[in-house]
Amino acid sequence: DRYGLIRAIALHDAGRLQNGPDVYEGRSGEKLKEHLRAQGITDEAYIDKIASFINGKLPIDSAEAMILHSCDSIDIVRVTGSVGFDRSRLPFGRDGLQQGDVKYNPDNDVREAFIAEAKLLNDMCDPLKEAYDILDQANAIFGNPNATGEELEHASELRDQALAKMQEISANTSNEDYFTMFEKTVLENPDKFPTLSKYYKAE
Repeated sequence: DRYGLIRAIALHDAGRLQNGPDVYEGRSGEKLKEHLRAQGITDEAYIDKIASFINGKLPIDSAEAMILHSCDSIDIVRVTGSVGFDRSRLPFGRDGLQQGDVKYNPDNDVREAFIAEAKLLNDMCDPLKEAYDILDQANAIFGNPNATGEELEHASELRDQALAKMQEISANTSNEDYFTMFEKTVLENPDKFPTLSKYYKAE
């Protein structure tokens, strides 16, 4: 259900009140329902079905929910890297995943390729990566219990520099340009993204 999936993805965090663990899926689901009704949809069973895509509780029993939660889960790889990524949170290719009456066997090679390519794609496309790298330098100093006062002052300068760069980039990068860049990178680099590009079709 492409229509429902796109809207569930767009609003999957609409009910979030703060960062941290996502305990707001119920709120986000209700906001999605409100949106669907505002679009003129009156079939409450259909509305409930689309809202269920946001519910991350197991078993995930639809392809749409698997896609949404796999994308939401893999997004954190930009912060953790592929090594630190918690694979148990990724529904894609997970052992025992049930889609209706069909049980999919895990394919760890494809799963690992997906994780690695997602990390590479983010590194190549994320306009904030430079700012994140600067922030990492600052955090490394802040995390050093033996850092001198001069080093801590330098870390504060790096942090301010990173935050200023983030604000500048965010203010000058439209969502459309941002997502177009991801799509363009996958399509123009099939050698780097054999898994992501294999079945991808631009519209």
